[in-house]
Amino acid sequence: MTFHFHAGTQMNSTKLAANLPETAWVLAIIFSTISGIGGCSSEEGRVNVSENFDGNSFDRTVWQMARPAPEDGTVEIKDDAMVFTLPQADKPRPQIRTTAKFAFTGNFEAMIDYSLLTPLPEPDKEYVNVELVVYGEEFDSHLSRVNHHGSGNGVVAYFSPKLESLKSHWTIAPTAVERGTLKVQRTGGSLEFLHRPESSDNFDVLGKVECGTKPIDGMCIAVTVATPTKTAFEVAIDNIAVRTIHDDVPLMKRTDVRIAAGAAVLLLIAGLGIWIARRPRKKPSGKSKPVANSAAATAANVAPPRRKERPSPEQVPDSTDDFNVS
Repeated sequence: MTFHFHAGTQMNSTKLAANLPETAWVLAIIFSTISGIGGCSSEEGRVNVSENFDGNSFDRTVWQMARPAPEDGTVEIKDDAMVFTLPQADKPRPQIRTTAKFAFTGNFEAMIDYSLLTPLPEPDKEYVNVELVVYGEEFDSHLSRVNHHGSGNGVVAYFSPKLESLKSHWTIAPTAVERGTLKVQRTGGSLEFLHRPESSDNFDVLGKVECGTKPIDGMCIAVTVATPTKTAFEVAIDNIAVRTIHDDVPLMKRTDVRIAAGAAVLLLIAGLGIWIARRPRKKPSGKSKPVANSAAATAANVAPPRRKERPSPEQVPDSTDDFNVS
């Protein structure tokens, strides 16, 4: 951001010093408005989001809660969790998903805890999925607790590339656990799919694939029922966590950076004003012309000088703001 300071050719050092406090406050207000001093607590270059649904509430600025049609199911925040309830159905139904309102870049890890409050129904065909989905320009990834027609209960890792240079991946690890953690993480250009039963302290790796390094557009928590189901079921999601990992980015808050920059601007303005006010004035060169000894001349010499007009708005260039906040 660049500020253009224009005093006009007629403005002298005394007037500039006199107007210094007003100028400093105006510039400070402009700077703080654009930079957001005092209101920003996020960290530069990082995402660190967690949602535990404590007190049966959630952050509506971060999550777009699923709102399915009543015949397809319901999503409620209760018992400090996000609970999906799906009735019996004679046909497949649309995917029900809660979506993040943020994107992220670089290395990351995303995870959710799931609890099958009732068993996943037996699919007549296809599958019933409770899944963590991460998607971007280069790929879609799905990590699911599933009941799969033909393969049974398990955890499925599915990688769907959008570039020809990347390979697809699908695998299932049989399991009957009802509570666990699904985790997807990227390190460099590799994506890992991991699962941990609630009874274990360690994650099992289901697969690792090359995924690219471009930004991630978003993530969601979804229930996908691609089959008729003879019974209703419920699943709870809790402890959603998403964080980016930037080892090469200093841990510095935007608030600290902006306050420091604002203080530097104010000190610069104050120092400039003091220097202008105290610097010695140059004596006029050459001989001055004699003044006629007349009453009119005497009156002109003792009368206060006319106040110089301030430059019009057309003469003062606007400050340039090239900091685009989307």
